[in-house]
Amino acid sequence: MTNSHHSRYSHLIFDWDGTLIDTDTPIAQAESAILEKHGIHRTPEQMKPYVGIPTFDTFARFGIHASPELWDEWQEEYQRVARHAVLFPDVAETLKKLSGDGVALGLISSRRREEFHQLFDGFGLSDLFDVDVFSSDTEKHKPDAEPMLRYLEKTDAAPGDCIYIGDMPTDVQCAAAAGVDTALMEWDGECRDQSEWAAKPTYVFHSAQDWLDLV
Repeated sequence: MTNSHHSRYSHLIFDWDGTLIDTDTPIAQAESAILEKHGIHRTPEQMKPYVGIPTFDTFARFGIHASPELWDEWQEEYQRVARHAVLFPDVAETLKKLSGDGVALGLISSRRREEFHQLFDGFGLSDLFDVDVFSSDTEKHKPDAEPMLRYLEKTDAAPGDCIYIGDMPTDVQCAAAAGVDTALMEWDGECRDQSEWAAKPTYVFHSAQDWLDLV
């Protein structure tokens, strides 16, 4: 934790990909494979910076626009590599402890709702979240404030009662624009250079157990 002093939060809101589950590599692999099918060569490593952006927004940047066929392609390709996705250490246990302690747990993800449930219900965490906001629930997406504002609207929570825990600069920017504190997950123990980030996180965490200090 970068700050020794902190507020007590009644709402802990989480990003999914790269925050609770290590999906960065399979997402980049799947997006690279889809682009290759459309004649665009980008390696999985080159796709890593796009992780955290809604998948179809990423494809649109390369001139491939949403369609039922693209959705089917994506589902098939991602499910092929999704077996490599795993929860980060102590995530399930810590979320269950927080939920048992009466903390409101939220989820704000750039995934579409149906995609999330198709791919991730097997991890057994979905029922722990009291309120969720997916990309299919908003017109604008991270880094815009709309996903966080939608969460505040759905819960009637005050921004000062909430903290958003994510792994990307877009997570930090989204929450900060709505007046919500943030915690940046750096699972590898390193701290990225934030000098050019549009907003800075309130805290930097390296383990799930750090979340217990917020309540």
